[in-house]
Amino acid sequence: MCDTVTDPALTTDLPTPTRDFTVVIPVYYNEGELWRTFRAVKESAIENEHGWQGEIVFVDDGSRDGSWAELQEIQQAHPDFVRIFRFSRNFGHYWSRMAGFRLARGEFIFSINADLQDPPELIMQMLTAGKEEDYHIVIAERTARDESAYRKITSRMYYGMIRALSFPDMPKGGFDFFMFSARVRDILFRRPERNSFLQAQLFWSGFPIKSIPYKRMARQSANISRWTFKKKLKLAIDVALGFSFAPVRAMTFGGGVIAGLGALYGLGALLALALGAGVSGVSTVITLLLVLGGMLISCVGIVGEYVWRALDAVKHRPDYIIAESVE
Repeated sequence: MCDTVTDPALTTDLPTPTRDFTVVIPVYYNEGELWRTFRAVKESAIENEHGWQGEIVFVDDGSRDGSWAELQEIQQAHPDFVRIFRFSRNFGHYWSRMAGFRLARGEFIFSINADLQDPPELIMQMLTAGKEEDYHIVIAERTARDESAYRKITSRMYYGMIRALSFPDMPKGGFDFFMFSARVRDILFRRPERNSFLQAQLFWSGFPIKSIPYKRMARQSANISRWTFKKKLKLAIDVALGFSFAPVRAMTFGGGVIAGLGALYGLGALLALALGAGVSGVSTVITLLLVLGGMLISCVGIVGEYVWRALDAVKHRPDYIIAESVE
C-alpha cells in the first residue's frame, strides 16, 4: 500500500509493539549500496535462530539520487517485513532516525547506518541482552576505527568534549549503532527535543546501559560521506548548549576574570602615577576595547544561540514531512 502523509510529526500516538524488534536505517545518498545493506541485515537479524520476528524500516532523508527507487525494489521484493518512507526534503540525520523510531512496531528498536561501517552481526547479541538480560539500552561501542587519522582525532575530540561537559560515562570512541526498548522510545517522545543529540538523550534517561565493543570498518562504498565538518560543528554546539551549563558559566567566569584584570590594571596605573611614572593611554584604551568588545560579542552570540533554540522550539512546525511511504 502506498500513501502520502503530510504531517506525522505532530501526532503523539506511538504504535503498540507487535514484533520483537525493528531495525531503523536512515538513508541519504546511498544509491548502489542499499541492497547490500539490506541483505546483511536480513541474514544477520531477520533470519535468526531464535524465531524472533523483526522488521526493517528505511527512512530516505530527501535523497536526490536513486536511493528511493532502490528502496522501492527492496520493499516490493520483501513486503512482509520491509517498510519505506521518504521525506519531502532533507530534514537531517537526527530526524530521519526519530521518524523511524516513531513508526517502529518492535519491542526493541535498533539504529544502524546504511553504509555498513557498523556490523549487523551484533544485532542478535544486542537483542539477547535486551530480551534475556533486561537491558533497555544496548550500545555498540567503537573501540577502534579503520578510518583516516582526521576522523579518529576529530571523533576523540568531540566525544572528549561531551565527556567533560555532560556525560563522563560516554564511550571515548562514541557510538552510532545502538538499541533501546519501546519504553525508552515512549519516554523520548513524551517531550521530543529539537536541535539535540540522540546519544546524549539515551545517557540522560538514566537506564543502565550495556556496551558491546567492536571495530568500526572503513567505508566500502564509492559514495561520498555526507557527514561534513559543518554538521559535526553544529552537533557539538547542540550538545554544549542542550546538555550543559558550561557556556553560560564560561560567560560569567570570563566576565569575572576580565573585571579582575581591569581592577588590577587600574591599581597598577594609580600606583604608577603616584610614583611619577607615565602611563600610555592609547595602547591601554585599544587593548581594553578589543578585549571587552570581543568578549561582549561572544557572550551575545552564546545568548543568541539559546534564544534561537527557544524560538525554534515554540514555532510548532512539523519536525519532518513524509512525502511518500510504502508499507
